[in-house]
Amino acid sequence: MDRATELGKSSLFSTLPAAEIEKLAGIAEEITYNAGDQLIHEGDAPDKLLVIVMGSVTVTKQVGPGEEEQLAVLSSGSHLGEAVLVDEATERAITAKALEKTFVLAFDPAAFRELCEADFELGYHAYRAIALAMTKRARGFMNQTAYYKAQTLHH
Repeated sequence: MDRATELGKSSLFSTLPAAEIEKLAGIAEEITYNAGDQLIHEGDAPDKLLVIVMGSVTVTKQVGPGEEEQLAVLSSGSHLGEAVLVDEATERAITAKALEKTFVLAFDPAAFRELCEADFELGYHAYRAIALAMTKRARGFMNQTAYYKAQTLHH
């Protein structure tokens, strides 16, 4: 797998210059998950950022004892776990499971920060991309919540 090419296709890093993507590719770890494998478990300590190279993942949230609600299905080019690069103290808010054989590129937070501290320009671009991704995701959830709240009030 050409890590740099795959990272360049991702929604998270597609705006970064090629030289910076190459550097990020150098610290990425390739991981394969089989259908049904958990990538992330709600409540666990965060340990990595994942970029989905090939496959699909269902994202769920516990809404009651033994009850989960599906929030999204993510596929190639998507990412999850980016909050670990900003706040390691936060526990995982979701569970993510592979729906099929799924290949990801994983980033260790310490190695990511070390690379960004050594190359300030890369750090600026990478963390700006992360901030934009987190903002976009937050807006999506706010819009979805507002929509469902409006539907509930009108019925």
